[in-house]
Parts: sequence; structure tokens; C-alpha cells
Amino acid sequence: MVSYAVTNNGFRSQAIRVRGGHCTIRPNRTETLTPDPVLDDEDIERLTALDLVFEQVLSAEELAEEAAAKAKADDEAAAKAKAEQDAADAAAAKVKAEEEAAAKAKAEQDAADKKAAEEAAAKAKADEEAAAKAKAEQDAADKKAADEAAAKKAADEAKQLDLSGQSKA
Repeated sequence: MVSYAVTNNGFRSQAIRVRGGHCTIRPNRTETLTPDPVLDDEDIERLTALDLVFEQVLSAEELAEEAAAKAKADDEAAAKAKAEQDAADAAAAKVKAEEEAAAKAKAEQDAADKKAAEEAAAKAKADEEAAAKAKAEQDAADKKAADEAAAKKAADEAKQLDLSGQSKA
């Protein structure tokens, strides 16, 4: 097969010469074909071999395209999985940080509660001591007043006895 440019009534066109005939493709794409009436076995074998090679090339190209598409899909799936894993890790880190913050806040609250309880206990103890001291002072004052009243009563009775003893005498 040979391909070359020819002039066809003033138009440039391409002629493909086939053994025993030719095919001219004009600019308006109409075709005229004068086929070779008889192809020998050698030509048939060569054409068949060329057809098989062409099919193998197409098949290899299709397989390469499929492999490239599969690799691209695998890469996209891996990237998506990595992004999902990163998002899950970020969410887990956020939850962990929130838990740590909550634990810290609880520890601070517990410490504040403990301090407040200690202060309340110290104040209650001081109040008890002050109340006990005040009661002791009150008891002492009451006892002193009772002693004074008893002494006054005893003095009054003694005075009454003296007065009644003087009136009898």
C-alpha cells in the first residue's frame, strides 16, 4: 500500500494504491473504489496479521486506560479514606480535649468545694468555741448572780433573824 497526493481535475486529493486497484478520497469525501478482484493468500495473511496486531494494540490501549482509571479511582478512594480518617482523628482529638477540659474544670470545682468545706468547718468550729466560751461566761455570770442572790438572801435572813432576835429581847 502506498499513499501519495495526486491532482484530480484540479483538486488535490489523496490516493491509496492497493494492489490491482486504487481508492481516491476527494475533498468532498465521496469515495470511488476499484477493488482488487483477487487477493492472493499471502496478502490475506498479511492483512489478517495486521488486523490482529491492530486489535491487540487497541486491546492493550483499552487495558491501559482501564488500569489507569482503576488506579485513579483507587487513589481517589485512598484520598477519601485518608480524609475521613483525618476527620475522625480530629474529632477524637476534639472529644479528648473536651474531656480533659471537663476533668480539669471538675478538679478545680472539687478543690474549690473542698476549700469552701474546710473554711465552713473552721468557721463552725470557731463559732462553736465562741458559743461555748459565751455559754461558759454566761454560766459564770449566772452562778455569780445566783451566789450574790444567795448571799443577799442569807444576809437578809440573817438581818431578819437579828431583827427578830432584837425584837424578842
